[in-house]
Order: sequence, then structure tokens, then C-alpha cells
Amino acid sequence: MKSSLFLILLGALTLQVSAQDVQKRVLVLHAPRSTAPMPVALDREYQRILGDGLGGGLDFHSEYLDVARFAEPDYQTALREFLAHKYRNTDFDLVMATSDASVTFVHNTRDELFEGVPLVAVLSATLAPGENATGVRVGLPLDAPIVLALHMQPDTRQVFVVSGASAYDKYYEDVAREQLASTFKGRVGLTYLTGLTMRALEDRISRLPPQSIIYVVGIAEDGAGDRFLPVESLDLVTRVANAPVYTWLPESMNHGIVGGSLMTAEVVAARTADLALRVLRGEPASGIPVGVVDPMVPQVDWRQLQRWKISEAALPAGTAVMFRAPGLWDQYKPFIVGAIALMVLQTALISALLAQRARRQQAEDDRRDLAGRLISAQEAERAHIARELHDDFGQRLASFSIAVSGLKRQLVHDPGVANELAVLHEGSMKLSKDLRLLSHGLHPGLLQHLGLVEALRMRAEEVCLEHGIQVAVDVEGELGDVPDDAALCLYRVAQEALQNVVKHSGARSARLSLGREARRMVMHVEDNGKGFSPGHARRSSGLGLHSLDERVKMAGGRFSVESSAGTGTTVRATIPV
Repeated sequence: MKSSLFLILLGALTLQVSAQDVQKRVLVLHAPRSTAPMPVALDREYQRILGDGLGGGLDFHSEYLDVARFAEPDYQTALREFLAHKYRNTDFDLVMATSDASVTFVHNTRDELFEGVPLVAVLSATLAPGENATGVRVGLPLDAPIVLALHMQPDTRQVFVVSGASAYDKYYEDVAREQLASTFKGRVGLTYLTGLTMRALEDRISRLPPQSIIYVVGIAEDGAGDRFLPVESLDLVTRVANAPVYTWLPESMNHGIVGGSLMTAEVVAARTADLALRVLRGEPASGIPVGVVDPMVPQVDWRQLQRWKISEAALPAGTAVMFRAPGLWDQYKPFIVGAIALMVLQTALISALLAQRARRQQAEDDRRDLAGRLISAQEAERAHIARELHDDFGQRLASFSIAVSGLKRQLVHDPGVANELAVLHEGSMKLSKDLRLLSHGLHPGLLQHLGLVEALRMRAEEVCLEHGIQVAVDVEGELGDVPDDAALCLYRVAQEALQNVVKHSGARSARLSLGREARRMVMHVEDNGKGFSPGHARRSSGLGLHSLDERVKMAGGRFSVESSAGTGTTVRATIPV
């Protein structure tokens, strides 16, 4: 047994070590800081695509060089030393660089940090990938947002180009200047607002002349040395601008711009991750040709189109419209169609339904009237039979009992006959008692003479004496005057409920509570018996519970039975008085 357990543990350990051996270690280097939108989006896509492609065998690391804010040589030296120390015990299978700045960093530190490690890079049009490397060249058409803007606003006379003061900002400004001069020379005026403090820039763009647009190339740092994330500077610009704002910056939608041809992380990530998977699966990086990808996707914000009164019909084909408010028909089409169909159907059926309702109501009224007359007739017949039993048969039986008693006294000298007469006398007495109880059950005369509470208490005593079931009667507060019809209804409910306790529940005790709530009499009959399914009981117990329900409803009240197996039964009746 111990040897088997040892083999199992050894096998599990071997599998764990094997899994660690096949895990691929990937380092991604980003030039911006960790809060920049594009690197965050790239990391998210890389982890998803590479993780799926490697079946979960991915050890993913990413570093943010932040070269836009820290371009000093000392920082570069400190950064190399930091990475060398951090990853001194890690052998990477692949390095990915997401911009020219991070590619250049890999080239400068390959012997020290990444010797022999293949590289997959995101490259500009001119930078070479280097040895043991491949990648994709990402086109950067910074004139594309203005092409889109002029297509939408052909009456534009002046474009104000906004850029920051950092080396990172100036790089993209130089690219934009070259492309804009080539594409729009003589078509529109180009005014460059570069290197200004944010306060000066806000003042300038808040009072631009008519037929102007603003093109934000990027502000990582303003003229006062204050640093910003791209979307932070966009928020500040769009907040005060008195002209539509366009840009190329990724993740800039929903920050007040009308739109632009935006660099999209998903497009870049998909192409570079595909190359990375090929290298991680054993294909030499230097043997994979460098590809070309256009990451720019034309997009506009529908809300800004409305704000600046730009017609959606002027959009070029293929432009994605974001944040469109759905129209009433688009938003509620299924509901509108359904409502119309329902209205047509209702129109066709409404007359029939009303007629059917009237017939059903009449039938219900007739049924209740019939039920009321039947119950009234039943009570009258019960009273008649009870009087006959009590006044006629009871009296005759009493006379018979007296006669038997007299004969027994006369024939005391004959023991045999006396004993027979004694038995006959005892039977007549028991029959008289049973006849009295039957008469009382048929028509409780005590209700008229003693009232509801005493009649209920006497019924509870009879159940105890006859069947050995203790029935507690609790009266809560003052009941006041109880009309005869309400008292009779409540008594019948209690009578039937206690009869069911005796016959079906198997209970040893029960509780009958009676109280008044405002203008209602409320009665509960509870037992601790075996319980039952109320629905089954209504189907199998004849007319008892159904008759009570009808009786209570005729009195304008509510009747209910609650029970389940093993929890006892509670009968409730509420009658207005």
C-alpha cells in the first residue's frame, strides 16, 4: 500500500515538473508607462491569444520602459540593471517589443539581457528588426484622421494641430507634419499649437475661428513640464474646445472627440501574437518575413455628431459609429410588433370575453344563490329533525327508560329478569344520550341560549369525553355582539374541523382560538396530528371542506386549510361582522 502511494505521488510530481518544463516564458516590453491605454490593451490581448494558443502553458511578463517621461542616459542604465537583476534566474523563450523605442532598447541590451532570445517586434516603416527577429510593420497614417474629418466637414478652412513638448510628442509631430504637408498642401490651412502649457492651449482652442477643426497628435508633456496620459490630455482639450476634435490615438473614443482613424490594439495584437506562436512552436524568427498591418480603424462618436450638427450621411463607407442612441423602433421593435398583434387579437376577442364574463358572473351568482338556499334549507331541515328527535323521540325514549326502571324495581325478587332490565335500562340511557348529541349536532340550540363561545367550549368538552382528544379553547379579547348567522357559520366550521381531527388526524390535542380584529371574526383550529395534502383532502373528503368554503364565502369571509405531512393541520376562517 505504501509503495503504491509513493508511486502515485512520484507520478504526480513528474507530471508537475513536466508541465513546468513545457511552459513558455514570454517578456513584453512597452515604451510608455503602465497606465497608457495601448500597452494595457496589448497585454490583455497577448495573454488571451498566447494563453489559448499554448493551451495554458504561458508564463507571461510585461515591463513598461516609460521612455517618454525618462529619456536620460542614467535612467536607461538603471533600467538595464534593474531588469538584469529581476530576471537573472529567468530564461525567456521570446521577447516582444511593441514600438520602435522598445525595439531599440532590445537591440542595445541584447548581449546583456536577451542573448539568444528571439524577438517579435512592432516596427515603424524604417526600423529593421535585427538578428534572430521578425515582426510587423505598423503603418502610421497620421493624415488619415484629417481625411475623415474633411470628408465629413468639407467646408473646413483651418486645421489646428495640437502636440506636446516631450521627445515622444515631437517624434509623432514630425511624422504628422510631413504627412499633412504632403496631403493637404493648398487645401486647408495648418496651424501647429505645439509645446504650449495646458493653460495656454486651453485658452487658444476655446476661441478658434469658424470652420475650424482640432487635430490632437498627442500630449504626453506640456510646455510647463506637466505630464499626462493621452486620454487625460484629450479630456482637457475637448472640455473647452469650440471646434470639433479629431485624433489617431488609441482608446480615445468616449473622451469628447468626434472621431478619427484610430489605432486599434486588437489588430496589432492579433498579427504579432500569431508570429509569436510560430516562434514559440519552434520556427526560427529570422526565417519569418516581416509583415505589414494597417491598425487604423475609422470611428466616430454618434453623440458628437449630434453636438456639432454633422450629418451621418457624410460618413465614408466602413466608418464605425459608436454610442448610437437607438431609435424608438430599433429599441422597442419586438414589443411594438407584439403590442400591435396583441391589440388586434384583443379587439377580435373582447366582445366574446365580455359576453363570456357576463355569463360566468350570472352562473356564479346563480350557483351561490342556489348554494345559499341549499345551506339555508339544510339548516332548517336540521333544526326540524333536531326538534323532532329532542321533543318527540327524546321524550318517548325517556318514557320508555322510566318504565323499564319501574319494572326493574318491581322485579327485584327475580334476579335474572332484573339483570336483563338493568341492561335494557342502561342501553336506553345511552341511546338517549346519543340521541341528544345527534340533536345537538344537527342544530346547536346552545348557540341561541348560551352564545358562540360557550357552545364551542361544550363541543370541545364533548370531543374530549367521547374521543380522549384535549381541545383547548382560547378567546382573545372582547368579541362583542356576534350576529346569529356569523355565529352559526363559525360553529359549523369548528364542528367540521374537530370532526376531521377525530377521524383523520391521529392528533392527541387541538387548539381552537377565536378573536375579533376590527370588524372581522377570526377563528383558527389547529392540531398536532399527521397532517395531509390540502388539495388531496379536498378531492377525497366529500363535501365537508367544500361546503365550509361555500358557507364562509356566502358570509363574505375567507376560508383556508394549511397542512403538510407530519406538521399537523390549521383551519382558518375569517368572517366580517
